[in-house]
Amino acid sequence: ISPYTGNDLYKVTFKPNTGKTVTIAASNNTINNNNNTVKAVFKLNGVDKVIFDGSNSENGTTKNLTLDNTNTSNNNRAVIWIASENSSNGSNNNEIKNIILKQYSKGQEDYSIGIFGGGTSDVSSVAEAANTNTTVTNVEFNKVGQAIYVNGNTSLLSSNWYIRANTIGNTSSDNTTKPYVAVNFMNVKDYEVSNNIIDGLVRDASQNTSATHAAVYVDGNSNGSIFNNKIANLSNLQGDGAPDSRGIYINSSNNLIYNNFIRNITSSASYSKASGIYIHSGSGNKIYYNTIVMNNHS
Repeated sequence: ISPYTGNDLYKVTFKPNTGKTVTIAASNNTINNNNNTVKAVFKLNGVDKVIFDGSNSENGTTKNLTLDNTNTSNNNRAVIWIASENSSNGSNNNEIKNIILKQYSKGQEDYSIGIFGGGTSDVSSVAEAANTNTTVTNVEFNKVGQAIYVNGNTSLLSSNWYIRANTIGNTSSDNTTKPYVAVNFMNVKDYEVSNNIIDGLVRDASQNTSATHAAVYVDGNSNGSIFNNKIANLSNLQGDGAPDSRGIYINSSNNLIYNNFIRNITSSASYSKASGIYIHSGSGNKIYYNTIVMNNHS
């Protein structure tokens, strides 16, 4: 979806009709002998005020809409891609709620993503302009490598991303369906990650990725608040030499972390590489009233 007249003034809502349960799936195709790979089911390219509401009732909270990226050939892919169109036009004031987001698989590389916020050239690219005021609420993520990844610009920071009351991960025995990062923020200011259930994240032997294994990963010139989240059962199965397992990883300044419940962050490494909360660097970070229970090989 590219900018159109009035997109910065009027809201547009995508939602199922009353009583309907809907799946929108996107797959690769061949047109005139040219292969077309699907990098996202929806791409907002510098567009504002778009609402994806998966409930089939007015003001409801049921999840009656599934967006499914069935792309099997491109490692850099998302379900919803929120992009800055250019250096002067980011995507602003968008909302995603009451939806199931699904990938074909979480992949072996870094960028099999549920919701990506960044640039327009590729899923993983740095935002050219700030993508601001995005709210993600009551979303369930299936078969993604990273549920939410925002790659902001170092000078034009993305801001005001609100990640609230979502379900990320699962406790099934099938590790191929479990993400390895829930929320990944690079150069995002004034963010909020709150009231999410993040349970069942795995970095297994097949992963060929440089991303740190964490429930919430904050880096660059980022600052914001992480609170009232339940983080559990995060496991690194790759052993020695793999990136560390962290419940919450902070590599920036002025973050507020409180009232989170974190348990069972584990690693198969022969020496300890697991932490409930890990502050790599930064100043002005405040941490209080968190409960951390480390079990097994932590």
